[in-house]
Amino acid sequence: MANRSRWDLFAVGLPAFTYFYTIGAVSFWLPLWAEELGWKYSYITWMSTAFFIAMTPSVFISGILADYTRKPGTILGTGLLLNAFSIATILLSEDPVIVIPMRGLQGLGLAPTIPIALGSLTLIAGAARGAALTLFSSATGMATGAIIGGLLIEYSGYYATFISAVALSIASAVIAYTYKYPLPPRAPSILEAAKKIPRQIYIILAALAARNFFASGVFSIFAIIFKSIIGLDIISTGLVLAANPVAQSLSSQIAPRVSRGREILVYSIGIASTGLVFSLYLYAHSLGLALLAQILLGLTYALIMVPGNTYIVSRSPIEIRYTASSLYGLAFNIGWIIGSAISGVYMDIYSPQSWIKLSSIGVLPPAAIALLAQLQEKKTNTKIHSNN
Repeated sequence: MANRSRWDLFAVGLPAFTYFYTIGAVSFWLPLWAEELGWKYSYITWMSTAFFIAMTPSVFISGILADYTRKPGTILGTGLLLNAFSIATILLSEDPVIVIPMRGLQGLGLAPTIPIALGSLTLIAGAARGAALTLFSSATGMATGAIIGGLLIEYSGYYATFISAVALSIASAVIAYTYKYPLPPRAPSILEAAKKIPRQIYIILAALAARNFFASGVFSIFAIIFKSIIGLDIISTGLVLAANPVAQSLSSQIAPRVSRGREILVYSIGIASTGLVFSLYLYAHSLGLALLAQILLGLTYALIMVPGNTYIVSRSPIEIRYTASSLYGLAFNIGWIIGSAISGVYMDIYSPQSWIKLSSIGVLPPAAIALLAQLQEKKTNTKIHSNN
């Protein structure tokens, strides 16, 4: 599988690009769009909650289905068309009663993108490089979506950027339906293979979910932080939103080298560093400081995503590669659902700044939880050696 062409890397990485282009061009700007319509913070964050409630089980299910049916392209193409439909429907309504459920449908549609992109890239390029390429595709998509979104909103309005995401999703669906995705070795039993996933992976996933409980509330109001709180204009807000994924993209090739052989430690440092970056948002009263905070956040995310996925994928049975590739997203989304549901109400009662302060401290315990996976791995290795 290592002899695949650049076209193959493009085709299997495109779903991740499309997912995060949608995040950059639509999800980043929906909170600002809703705020201008007079929505409450709870409604604004519930858009995110609905998205992840639908996506969370669907991420895991889509990974299982891709392994079981061995038709990842069909699953992916159908999901991308659902995404296009949901965005088009949002275009036609400004009512939370319609928009929030459509965000749920959008989450359902985008659920297969990352497991299938990550699974395919790791099958083609290996665990570490595949995880790095997934991050590169994702970050490039998010940066492109944020920049194009800002420009389109400034000169054509919100609907223009939403339409751009619809068009890309349809084009990606066509490729998904026609491309022949790589397949892992066939497992006699998906369930039996899943039972071989080591315990330390579940500890890593728990740490990610706990981190996202706090981080989700901050991420859900990025556009509001930069435009309404810091006071940047639309173009500057777009540039600041793009700085994070640009930093992720540039870090995607460095992260595998930094984390090689010490994935858990680097992963823990990345989670802890998120809190430091969140505290910077409280003092980022200029474009330069906002850019710095976003660049640092991109670096910390690369230190979480690449070693985390490398560890999960490399230590799970290859026969369930797409299922294993869904686990990171599953934990990420569980934390996001709970956090975004609570943080909006908290911000309505107190303020967005108060939640940012709480989150800058709240991500530290999850970093400590991640280190427990190292102890579990040593315990497992000791047991294996003693049995030999």
